[in-house]
Amino acid sequence: GLLLGTSTATGTIQNDDSSTASVTASSAIKPEGNSGTTAYTFTVTLDQAPVSSQSVNWAVTGSGTNQASASDFSGSALPSGTLTFVAGETSKLITVNVLGDTTVESTEGFTVTLANPSAGLLLGTSTATGTIQNDDNPIILGGPSDDLFNGRDGNDIIDGDLGSNTLVYT
Repeated sequence: GLLLGTSTATGTIQNDDSSTASVTASSAIKPEGNSGTTAYTFTVTLDQAPVSSQSVNWAVTGSGTNQASASDFSGSALPSGTLTFVAGETSKLITVNVLGDTTVESTEGFTVTLANPSAGLLLGTSTATGTIQNDDNPIILGGPSDDLFNGRDGNDIIDGDLGSNTLVYT
């Protein structure tokens, strides 16, 4: 004597698991070059593909003993941006363009930092470092008497002229 009204129902299981975003240096330790730009790359990965779009901001800051500054980068500004992962996507590339020059300077460091993830996205490894290697060689000229030269990072070229010359690397 039991009659059925609606005999089926549909349910939706919503994904409540968060994805985790992490950044790693892909190709981020290299010489800057003498002109143009050199691309330093970082990979941001999600540990699981999102079911809807997710985003995270990134920014570059100088880091380490000799910090890179805005003038070291394309546009003379510290790079930054936003990465958006569409449904199913798990990897994005950040490219930081470093300006080449012929200025003798120390090897410099910078850090890419992830911040402000969208809802449902967590931060894992949120920083990765890059190194702008000095590739400019100073030319050191000596005088007619004894000279003491103090070398720095990179290769030093010495023209000692006359006298007794000594190179000290510090």
